Amino acid sequence: MSRKRALLAILALAVVAIASFGAYLWRTGDTSAHYQYATYADIENDKSVHAATVPSFVPRSAREIAGRYNVEFNTQTLEFTFDPRDEAAVTIGFERVAGAEADAIQRKLRGSRWKMEFPGSSDAEIFVRHSHDVAEYMAVDARNSRVYYAAEPSKG
Repeated sequence: MSRKRALLAILALAVVAIASFGAYLWRTGDTSAHYQYATYADIENDKSVHAATVPSFVPRSAREIAGRYNVEFNTQTLEFTFDPRDEAAVTIGFERVAGAEADAIQRKLRGSRWKMEFPGSSDAEIFVRHSHDVAEYMAVDARNSRVYYAAEPSKG
């Protein structure tokens, strides 16, 4: 009889532990997948779902790659350093913006959702790309050959 009680106690503890972990995940609300790669070759060697979320514009020269994909909100952020010779390939399909529009995008990228840190408008060029379902924003710091990228569902 004591063996049965011991098994029930272990089962009860396991249920409590699983429920507690589930409550923790629900409370923190983190439905994001984070990834980091030293080089582009590391992306190619990674067979996980994280590698599949890396956008196609990331050049083979990319290094110090860090990103996050939020499944719940369908948002993505990404930062990487690249060879300056690849800048045209990185920004292909994006439209360069300036003035008030560029300032608004910089505020959005630095805002509460993404909190990206990058140089001011004098040091970074701002790009956008809109499709029927995704709005993409990119800041390119030419001095440091660093890209700061964010994407979210399009509102229009």
